[in-house]
Amino acid sequence: MGGVYQYDLEELTSVSSGLATLKADYENTSRSRDDAHHALGYGDLQDAMRDFADNWKHERNKQLEAIEGSRTALDGIIQSYVEYDEGSAEQLREDCQP
Repeated sequence: MGGVYQYDLEELTSVSSGLATLKADYENTSRSRDDAHHALGYGDLQDAMRDFADNWKHERNKQLEAIEGSRTALDGIIQSYVEYDEGSAEQLREDCQP
């Protein structure tokens, strides 16, 4: 059974923008990590921080890929919706002409 779907284009665009901001913020966390690393000086704490940072970098990269994939998919949905809407409106205009 088919349903009627309604999308709020402004909301979808806002979510896409939010994902782009999240990705940029997430990418910049490496700078904070480097600053913290230098503030720790030398010794076991710095070694532990280095190990954590290396593991975090790997996981962060996987998460960045997921965020970018979600944003790309959402942008495709938005573009398809806009194209469908514009095409439907044009068809309606043509059908209504005398």
